[in-house]
Amino acid sequence: MDGSPHGISAEAIADNVETFLIAGRSRRAWRVRALLTLVELLPVATYGRRFGALTRAERRAIIEKQWITGKRLGRVCAKVKNLVVLGAYGDPRAAARTGYVPLGKRPRFGHVKSSMPSVTP
Repeated sequence: MDGSPHGISAEAIADNVETFLIAGRSRRAWRVRALLTLVELLPVATYGRRFGALTRAERRAIIEKQWITGKRLGRVCAKVKNLVVLGAYGDPRAAARTGYVPLGKRPRFGHVKSSMPSVTP
């Protein structure tokens, strides 16, 4: 990933997100799937096409004009950024490079088991 402090590729980040969405059985995973469906379908009202079918310029315009301003459903769609951040920094390779110690590996919280699916480096 260009400019990334941890060197995790965009493909690896997408794989991490997909692993969470496929393996995740929590309410959070369900809400994220609903959010991504909203992100994909919302542009149909304006552009007549799904988000994935838009050009890069059209996607950028939606993000800058609707999501960043934080109004109505755009505000909800902007939360998808958090998913990308989790996909990047939830990767064990990123944790090693940034010095992050997962909760279950900290001496104080050794009894806590992680609910996140494991991602192979």
